[in-house]
Amino acid sequence: IRHSANVTIDLQVFNRWGNAVYTSKKYDNNWNGAGNQGTSFIGTQLPDGTYYYVINATDATNGKQARYVGFVMIKRQ
Repeated sequence: IRHSANVTIDLQVFNRWGNAVYTSKKYDNNWNGAGNQGTSFIGTQLPDGTYYYVINATDATNGKQARYVGFVMIKRQ
């Protein structure tokens, strides 16, 4: 996720059933496809599939906030 240094990114990733599988406050482009939420996802590589993400971006200089949503596909070989 590209952003300027003064922007803070909060990232949430959900599976197809709407369960949170990964969350990060002050995200730093370090997600490797492993889960960190829910009892069956913590510390495990998420299975192949399509996941829904929500990004909340906050600009520290002016407090402006933006929300981005979309999909990401995990496909392992």
